[in-house]
Amino acid sequence: MGKKNKFLSWLGFGKKEAEQQAQQESQEGQLAKEQAKQLEAERVEAERVEAERAEAQRVEAQRVEAQRAEAQRAEAERAEAQRAEAERVEA
Repeated sequence: MGKKNKFLSWLGFGKKEAEQQAQQESQEGQLAKEQAKQLEAERVEAERVEAERAEAQRVEAQRVEAQRAEAQRAEAERAEAQRAEAERVEA
């Protein structure tokens, strides 16, 4: 019986299971790499979206601040013009 097993082994019987196991492990490893790559890509995309959102928020805050400053300046000019007109009328 021992000789028969050696003979069958020599013919390649039993090797296919090991090859299939190695191939399956290789495929699983490849799948794990692809999943890790996909997760990394999703993380990078989420960071990019968050950075864009933060930048848009910062730009909007600057715009609002600029509008407020312009309104303040216009109000100060209007008040100064009224004061100057009042002084002119009094004189």
